[in-house]
Amino acid sequence: MDINEPVKSAFIVTSAVFAGRGSEEERKNQTQKTVDSINELGGYEVFLFDSTGSPNISGCNVVDVSEHYGFFAIKKIVDIAPDLNINGFKEGYLKNLSEIQIMLIALDSIDFNSFKRVFKISGRYHLTESFNDSEHEKITLKRFSSTWSSDITGIKKRTVTSLWSFSPEYIEEVKRVLIKSFDFILKKPYSNGCSDIEHTFAEFFNKNYVKCVPVMGVCGKVNNKRKIHS
Repeated sequence: MDINEPVKSAFIVTSAVFAGRGSEEERKNQTQKTVDSINELGGYEVFLFDSTGSPNISGCNVVDVSEHYGFFAIKKIVDIAPDLNINGFKEGYLKNLSEIQIMLIALDSIDFNSFKRVFKISGRYHLTESFNDSEHEKITLKRFSSTWSSDITGIKKRTVTSLWSFSPEYIEEVKRVLIKSFDFILKKPYSNGCSDIEHTFAEFFNKNYVKCVPVMGVCGKVNNKRKIHS
């Protein structure tokens, strides 16, 4: 093995603990469970980027991005947008735009080139025993069938975004897709539709850079109700 080759991978955890949706204590506990599930495996550097403040989460590097175009700044954009009640998507619109901003800030704030690989996980999910980082190469995603009409989203395919990963050589490609996704999602309501990063990731990444896997090894809840495994 090359002695100069990175041996540790990084996890970017994104959260919005103080977003005012549900119990702050519950959201904090969920995020702590996310971090704990990573640290139980060992060998990872964990960076928590919260778009609403600085939650007291142990076992990670907490980065407060609320002052840098975070959740509440994005909310001002959402509040003046057209009616976003398509599929009950107004909250999702806010979540997607703020999450994209967090990721862009994260990639500009930390030099991830010093890591072997970068994993992105949402702060309300946690790793399961099915997680296997050796399966991850290039930009790794899990695709699944969209239940939304492409007339609404503009895209037929869909990916899991609660957990995905990329090697540092693809950082610029990830940034490109994040910026393109932000623009696409932001403008979609103005053409009587809506979309999210689950759809844009499936469409916008260069297919030659993507590896798809059948299982990600992540578990969480949708709207604190439906438990999902991916």
